[in-house]
Amino acid sequence: MVRSARELQSDLNCIQVLIHEDAFISLSGEEKKRLSEDSQELVRKLGRVAESSLVVGLLGGTGVGKSSLMNALACSPIAATSHRRPHTEQVLIYHHAAVPLPDALNNSPYPWREITHEAEAVRHLLLCDLPDFDSLLTGHRERVVQFLEHLDILVWTTTPEKYADERFYAFLREVPKARQNFYFILNKVDLLFRPEEPETGYAPLASLITRFSHHLRQNGMLEPVIYAVSAREGCDSKAASPWNQFWNFRNQIFRLRDAREVREIKAANLDVEAKQLAKVLEKEVLGLNILHRVLTDSAYELENQRSEWGQIGHAAFHRTLERSLDEEFEHQPVPARALVGFGSAIARVARDWKRLTTRSDEPLNIVELLQNQGALETQQHELQRLENKIIYQSMHQGLPPSIADHFRSFFDANAEWSRFLQRLQNGVTQFLENHWPPPFSGFRAVQYAFYLALLVLLLIAISGDAPLRNLFERPSWFNLAALLLALIRTLFSPQGFAALGSYVLLQVFLGFRFYGRYKKLLQQHAQKFIESLKLELGMIWEEELNILITHLTEAAQQVEGRIEALSALCPSDTKD
Repeated sequence: MVRSARELQSDLNCIQVLIHEDAFISLSGEEKKRLSEDSQELVRKLGRVAESSLVVGLLGGTGVGKSSLMNALACSPIAATSHRRPHTEQVLIYHHAAVPLPDALNNSPYPWREITHEAEAVRHLLLCDLPDFDSLLTGHRERVVQFLEHLDILVWTTTPEKYADERFYAFLREVPKARQNFYFILNKVDLLFRPEEPETGYAPLASLITRFSHHLRQNGMLEPVIYAVSAREGCDSKAASPWNQFWNFRNQIFRLRDAREVREIKAANLDVEAKQLAKVLEKEVLGLNILHRVLTDSAYELENQRSEWGQIGHAAFHRTLERSLDEEFEHQPVPARALVGFGSAIARVARDWKRLTTRSDEPLNIVELLQNQGALETQQHELQRLENKIIYQSMHQGLPPSIADHFRSFFDANAEWSRFLQRLQNGVTQFLENHWPPPFSGFRAVQYAFYLALLVLLLIAISGDAPLRNLFERPSWFNLAALLLALIRTLFSPQGFAALGSYVLLQVFLGFRFYGRYKKLLQQHAQKFIESLKLELGMIWEEELNILITHLTEAAQQVEGRIEALSALCPSDTKD
């Protein structure tokens, strides 16, 4: 399928965007540079397709009658004997004196010669007589092929004697133009017809056209358009023999074409060049297919390794948390928030003492602790191993070493490791807020009960039985005042001082007891905390596997999208 000028412009713009993004993984720097230059040149050529002049080129070997054919087309001797080439590689360009040459031809580096004429029949055409291909040196042939980029329609001319010349077909295969703009002229077929028996020439002509068509099909022309003509009969249609198809050919070339059709003819030729350019992109498509396969296989392998992945994380967290957190909690000061009375005072003194002796009051950072103890090295190695494995498999299947730099746009082990540490820190922070330390409300209630009972005993000891019994039996302000006077009188007596001393000693004793009990409760909770934390960290590590699989799957989808985009620029019908 031939793309229109608009579709071709869109494809070239896409190529330019890809080059600008440096998104290629398989192409070398030289290939990228050449692709950029060639695509820019095609963009410039496409910008010139609006030129309305239709450029027709005549190609053929020596003595096939190209000049006669050109004069017959013009119904005028525009190709005179004086127009012979001074050099075999020169192109003769015939155009009407009132029609200027396109800028593209004026800027062509290939040697050409301009010939003007006044033939109104070919006013709208530029006729280019190309050198005889069978007399060109190899270097000249290449330059002629380059000049063909200026031609819109190619008229291939041969004769019954030369139609089977292999050089004709070799030259045909070299031309990167749209095949639907090729016309094949079998000139001098009048040699097959004898004036006295013209009917006998039809059978040889039919056989000749069949063989000619067979040769053309073997060389890539699926539906060749062949005209059997005799240019010597000139442009006199009345004098033309019934077998002469010259006027059919002339009408096909000269039929009026609107500007859009001219643009599409020119765009069709550029489309062939674009397909040649797109062959470079086929290498990139192959590379992307390899990368897509590696990414997909890696995601599948990770899915199958889910059990092993979890065991790696749980084992690493288990060893460090069991060993390091126990030691860390031993050195952490006991918080005073769940203690009351002397127990709280003891906890505060112990905390200040540890600060003085250790000169450190930094809070516990579990993630930093895990890193310092090497618990996360296994996880980091797993991420790096995954990246190295994918890169190695890509290179093993044919991608260049530069795939390592391109792959990091899909998966970067170092960046993923930083994101994992952040997720780990966030998870631990939230876990600590919900689990450490507990309020121990029941333990606080027990402390208050003991301290209240001790206070009651102190009051009983220093007030005496009688005032207290009178207050309970006959509550009144008088008995309350009597109890207070008894307390004050006894408080400053030897008995009162003894009771206060006992009360303080009991307070200190209870404080130490509650402090010790609180430490045991914290240790028990620490064990439960460590077990829960191991489960939480293991879940975060298992979630990392899901994230990696998602990243690889998304990367594979991104590569697949790029494959589809490039495949649209690399149509399979590179041969018309």
